[in-house]
Amino acid sequence: MISRESEAYQAALGWLVDRIDYEKLATSGSRYRFTLDRMRDLIRRLDHGQHLAVDPNESSAGPPSSEQDSSTDVSASVKSATKSRDSANVQIVHLAGTKGKGSAATMVAALLQAAGYRVGLYTSPHLVHLEERFRVDGEIATPEEMIGLIDSMRPIVDAMAAAKIGGPSFFELTTAMAIEHFHRRRCDIWVLETGLGGRLDSTNVFQSHATAVTSIGLDHQNVLGDTVELIAAEKAGIFKRSTPAINGVPSGPVRNVITQIAEQVGALLSHLETDIQIEPNSDSDKRWGSSFRIRGLGDWMPAETNIDLKLEGTHQVHNAAIALALVDSLPEVTRKLRAEQRI
Repeated sequence: MISRESEAYQAALGWLVDRIDYEKLATSGSRYRFTLDRMRDLIRRLDHGQHLAVDPNESSAGPPSSEQDSSTDVSASVKSATKSRDSANVQIVHLAGTKGKGSAATMVAALLQAAGYRVGLYTSPHLVHLEERFRVDGEIATPEEMIGLIDSMRPIVDAMAAAKIGGPSFFELTTAMAIEHFHRRRCDIWVLETGLGGRLDSTNVFQSHATAVTSIGLDHQNVLGDTVELIAAEKAGIFKRSTPAINGVPSGPVRNVITQIAEQVGALLSHLETDIQIEPNSDSDKRWGSSFRIRGLGDWMPAETNIDLKLEGTHQVHNAAIALALVDSLPEVTRKLRAEQRI
């Protein structure tokens, strides 16, 4: 068993952390320039291109994607075909928001695990150890798994660095590592939390099956914009055509922006407060935690069912409602829940 104190682990982690290049950051007072081209290239080189989405919202903000060497086309095609068969039924849940997205993502993963699925959860940042970002059924990646994931990235990083597109960033690499980890562990569902914003976040290259914006506030204004409306447009950039989208922002100008983005993309938008209603359970005798009822979901969960949380605060009720709505947005999952009454 390899420990975090081992030389192999420290060397692998050191190589990954060295990908954080502060010299590439924008100068004071200027806007950052993001592009998803490099992330798409990285995912294709990992042979996970079958999960990529075409994002019509992305502007041309960087170098064009490089082409893989023609000498590797045949072998890469064989690998991709094999991985496509292995992961054809993978579903992806994607969350953005100023606050609550980490809690809601964790709740989604817990609900789906309780329903009998193997679930990969990717969140950021970590509190103590980097591998906290990569969880399968609630368990963080082991040091051995981390070394294996990092080693699989090295030749790809070298190849990209030598090409016009350039080497991937630290967050692009950790996102790619999460996807590779979930593939290796044969996860049925991937739950992905955005790192920053949404539209141009590295997690937004994938074709999701359900999306959510939990809340909107002023954050990362030098990157996302200096008004809540601009920030809302960036975070709603994770919406995909014909894909369920849950909005947790209350009525007002910010919700109007989110609605407009959903209409432009063709996402299937539902709102907390109007389409999905939350009612506090005043009859609860809980001394700690929260209790509520939720309406507007499918018949897999009776409307009068009490939902009890071991978390305190109306904000966690809000997050739990988003999590339940996201689960409700996955037809295959709800059919299973209806048949088995697992949750």
